Amino acid sequence: MTKMMIQRAPNQCTTHQVRLSGSSIKDTHPFNHQEHSRKAQQRVMAPSASYNDAYTMKNCRSIANLIIQKFITNSPTTVLGLGTGPVVTTLIEQLGSQLTQGTLPKTITCIPTSSVTASEAAFHGLPITPPAQTGASPTPDIFITDVDGIDLSSPHLPFIIGCAHPGQLQQPQLPQTRKILDQSSTILAISLSPPRPSTRLRGPLPVFIDAEDWEDTSEELDDIFLGDAEIWRRSNDPDAGPRGGPNPYVSPEGLAIVDIKYYDQGLSFDGDAGVDYRRLARMIDEVPGVESHGLVVGADYVITIHYSNNNDNDNDGGVPVVTARSDIVSSSSS
Repeated sequence: MTKMMIQRAPNQCTTHQVRLSGSSIKDTHPFNHQEHSRKAQQRVMAPSASYNDAYTMKNCRSIANLIIQKFITNSPTTVLGLGTGPVVTTLIEQLGSQLTQGTLPKTITCIPTSSVTASEAAFHGLPITPPAQTGASPTPDIFITDVDGIDLSSPHLPFIIGCAHPGQLQQPQLPQTRKILDQSSTILAISLSPPRPSTRLRGPLPVFIDAEDWEDTSEELDDIFLGDAEIWRRSNDPDAGPRGGPNPYVSPEGLAIVDIKYYDQGLSFDGDAGVDYRRLARMIDEVPGVESHGLVVGADYVITIHYSNNNDNDNDGGVPVVTARSDIVSSSSS
């Protein structure tokens, strides 16, 4: 295959508002509290939330209320792993409001996956703790996150997180997210997009790799998915080409992001668009230099929005519906 000729660039680090340090949150520089919630939404807005803002927020509130009732109030849950996205931001706001008003039915602890989520939780007064480092540290009873895509036709309920979004001000902290997700007892994935049960995941699929050897890793990924996808390095410049331009993104931990941009058939291998998602995940995991990726196979619950008459432009918003993986597995085996 043709050797990828990609210029390296000095590390470009994303500025974090808040970082996790021990059991406390440290502000690295101040922010305007009046603008905080609006900017937090902009930082984490997912493609699934690209509808009219008014009813998107109605849907976010409906889903957040459902999560509080079904997965927090009426369950043993006390430790929440929090991903990113508009629903997670709304959930944090509503939990913070209940905490302030004294109506929160139980004591909870939040484990945020990113500085954005930590900043939002701290702003609303929620107790937070860093990810478990030892057996004595708490691990999440449930991990809650907005997703960039989900395949409801698969009994494993696979989903993608960490995609690049227009207007996004910060890159995802995917390795931290995967660590917390893997420690969680239950995974709850949320999609604001109308459910399309027969749709194959399409990507792009983000992969975090060692920035020092990113060319070699990218070439190996390119070899694996030759004919199925293209490999693009993510850049701080949204108009950069597949090689990331002169300003490619490098995380504070020294990781680059490459996006596997699959062709029209969606996530596939060797032309097979029906390849098992678990096989794809293993293939990517086994490539030297890969730190983490955004394909998660195995949501326990999914919340999607259903609209009357399949009208996803209903100004009154939709109805949140919970799908359990156990129900899908049971129905597919019967």
